[in-house]
Amino acid sequence: MDLVDEPPQKPSNKPWTLEQLLAYRPVNEALRDTETLTSVAQRAGIKQSQLSRLISYVEAFSPDLVPDRLRNRAKRGSRMVRLYPVYGKVQAGLFNGSDHLVPGGVSDEFYYSATELDPGERGEPYVLEVRGESMTDGTASVDFPEGTKALINPNVAPMSGDFAVVFDSRDSTTTFKKVVQREGAEWLVPLNPLFQPFPFDQEHHQYAGVVEEAMKPLYRRQEGVKRRR
Repeated sequence: MDLVDEPPQKPSNKPWTLEQLLAYRPVNEALRDTETLTSVAQRAGIKQSQLSRLISYVEAFSPDLVPDRLRNRAKRGSRMVRLYPVYGKVQAGLFNGSDHLVPGGVSDEFYYSATELDPGERGEPYVLEVRGESMTDGTASVDFPEGTKALINPNVAPMSGDFAVVFDSRDSTTTFKKVVQREGAEWLVPLNPLFQPFPFDQEHHQYAGVVEEAMKPLYRRQEGVKRRR
């Protein structure tokens, strides 16, 4: 592999590839050598925080490449926190196009969680952002309003009562629904009573993963917005 000394460049709407990150000399050396990130960053003339961020991207996409000494995990309280890549958005209504990226890129957004999920035959756990209103019900104990970050485990099959991402092979679209067994058949059920459930099509539908946990959007003050005093 030919190494480069300049940081990898990426368009704002596309992820870095793993190859781009591994070809960046400081990242390559940090993964191979026994030195600390600080010493590698100093020798390369970059900030340690920048190098640590790039290493965290490699770990999120391919953790087996990152030695234990460089594991980018943080303590929050008494729990260890893991990073999961946010790969795009999933429609909560009818099947619709999703920004979910196929494996082969590295997200530039991450979700922090104390939940430890291992990779499996169907890939690494990842996060999708819910869009739409069909999984919103303010009266329910569990709902997923637009903007909710859902941690997806692609390596387990859903049971009745689980929330799952479903892929339609006919047009490569996705949706997010509650899985319910009714009279011997599987149904995909929205939480919002204004939306209609529909049956799981055994021929064309595939489960892309089950929600392990979710984080609803919280208020965040917008910077740079002019306000009246």
